[in-house]
Order: sequence, then structure tokens, then C-alpha cells
Amino acid sequence: MLRHLRDLGMGKTALEGSIQQEAEMLVDHLDKTCVGKPAVMDHFINCAVVNVIWQMLASKRYDIDDKLMLRYSGMIEEDIAIMQGRVFLIDVFPWLATILPSFILNKFFKVDVLCRNRDEIQSMFKEVIDDHMATLDPNNPRDVIDQLLLERAHRGASDYLTPEDELDFTSIMGDMFVAGSETTSSTLRWMILYMAINPEIQAKVHEHLDAVVPTDRLPSLTDRNQLQYVDAMLLEVMRLSSLAPIGLMHSTTAEVTFEGFDIPKGTSVLACAEMCHRDPVYWKHPDKFYPEHFLDDEGKLDGKKEGFLPFSLGRRQCLGESLARMELYLFSTAILQRFTIEPPKGVTLSTETDPSQMVFNFPKPYEVLLKKRI
Repeated sequence: MLRHLRDLGMGKTALEGSIQQEAEMLVDHLDKTCVGKPAVMDHFINCAVVNVIWQMLASKRYDIDDKLMLRYSGMIEEDIAIMQGRVFLIDVFPWLATILPSFILNKFFKVDVLCRNRDEIQSMFKEVIDDHMATLDPNNPRDVIDQLLLERAHRGASDYLTPEDELDFTSIMGDMFVAGSETTSSTLRWMILYMAINPEIQAKVHEHLDAVVPTDRLPSLTDRNQLQYVDAMLLEVMRLSSLAPIGLMHSTTAEVTFEGFDIPKGTSVLACAEMCHRDPVYWKHPDKFYPEHFLDDEGKLDGKKEGFLPFSLGRRQCLGESLARMELYLFSTAILQRFTIEPPKGVTLSTETDPSQMVFNFPKPYEVLLKKRI
């Protein structure tokens, strides 16, 4: 999967045009619907991010008001809200799923809702896969789905998809959409919130953008080396927000002794990134929004900091890290080039999160005021 994504431009300038197209459509939508009045940063951010993934996976994109996109976004939002609650206990203690009766799993953990949404989303994915099967040109693969179908044929598979194949393909697509859309769109919401709360830092970002990028075009990857303060700001957003505060579930493959603790084989293990991101051993101002954490004495970007692990670590770190970094940079610079972001009059914005959220640190719903700059 990683090889195919890289072949299709993930982390390379080949994907820049696709992201910039969505960024331009996003800022145009904000311009038409949100300028000059308190506005919620709504599903349109999700739509822009999801479209980048749709184009890589299936050569498709959807308009912001498309009914299928609205339905899909609603189901993902519902699923993540459930995942943030009691059902997380089943991830930590998977044996619970084998002993609890269905009515308890459904009533207290809402497993039936998760299964219903999963089936509907997988049905939607299956239609896309079937269409790709019918129109596949082995000499001209269009996207990741085509590449996966060719890979499957190369391994001598049958001409039709078995139920196992369908589950494999739809699960891969589901992982890509959930992991690659909600995380990036939520980080963009954090960026907008932090800019509204820190006008002096936003002003510095505007100053750098104005000095480097002409107003008649969007910021590009070729500008990035001259916009290192902007990248430092985005890294600081990731540090302070700690979107995945305890990372994803891992499991020990053998018995191990770590820091004096004996951990049996098969134990669920979580790494608390948020504690690392707030540790004064690593950070000069651990609880302050301070982009200089990621700049050296000469103002050059220093992004590989010890204690900084928004994408986890090691061979199992985030598959889409390079894509996420590209998207955050291109979407954020497009928004900040076009707008000044302020709190609504008389409103004090907060970065406090809901302590009941166990899996992700999402910002609480908020409104901001956008003012046109260009």
C-alpha cells in the first residue's frame, strides 16, 4: 500500500496540484459563506481533505453539498463519537467482546450502530471497486484501487472478487479514509483555533506569507523552504493539540522487561504521546503555543525533536505522514493567505478538550470570524 501511494505521488510534488485544487475550492467556499460573521468550521473542511484521498484511491471527488459525502461524513462522525466512549474498553480488553451478550454490547457500547455504519460504508466502497473491476486497463492504472487489482492479478487470483477479497479491499479503503481524513481535518481546526487565540503569531505567519508568496497565486511547496516559521507553527499545533494522545493500540510479540516492569506476551500497549509533548525536559514552554520550539538559533526549521511523536515512531508509524504534512501545509497556507482569523466579538475561545474523550483530542465546537485579506 505504501509503495502504491508513493508511486501515485504521496509526499511528492506530483500530488500538489490535487491538494491545491481542493484548497482553492475550500477558501472560495469560506469566502462565500463564512466571511464577516461568526462561523463554525464545519464538514466542508472534511470534504476537502477526503477528496484528496478519494482522488488517490479511486480517481473521484465530490462537491461540498453532495448527499453521499454528507452521509459519509455523518457516519464517520457518529462512529468516532462512539469510539471515544465506552467501546474503547473493548479495544483494551478484547476478551470482553467474547463474553458479553449482544444486548449489552449494543445498549452500552453501541456496537450495532458501528456495524450498521460499517456495512453501509463498505457497500459504498464495493460499488467503486466493482466499477474499477469493470473498467480496469492493465496498461494504464488510474489510482490505488487499480494498482491493488493488478497486484492481486499478478499473484494469480481469480477474475472475480471473493468475499475475503472484498473485505480486504473495503477494509483498506476504510482505514485510509478514517485515518487520513478526520485526523487532518481536525488538525486544521486546531490550527484555525490557535491562530484566533494567538493573533501575534498569526500576524507573523501573515508577514512571512506576504513576503514570499504573490497574492495572485496560492502558496506552493516550492515556497516552503522560505516559510519555515509557518511549518514551525504547524508542528507546534500538532504538539499542543496531541490529536492522538495515547497513540494507537500495539501489542507485545514476546515477554519483555521494560523499566523494571515484566510485560507478558500479547499485552495491549499504549504510548502516551501527550505526556511527551508536555514534558518540560523536552520543551522550553511546554504549555504555551510557541513555534520557536521547532526553530534553531538561526531561525531554521528543526522538526525532528526528541519527545515529538504526533505520527508515532518506528516501522509501524503513520502510513500517511508525508501526505498529512503536505495537506496541513497547503491547506493552512491557503486559508491564512486569504483570511485573518479572529474570535467573535465578546467571545473568549478555549483550547480545553473534553476529558471524556479517550482516543482523540478534538477541539470543542467553536465559532470564529474570518476577515478577507486579499
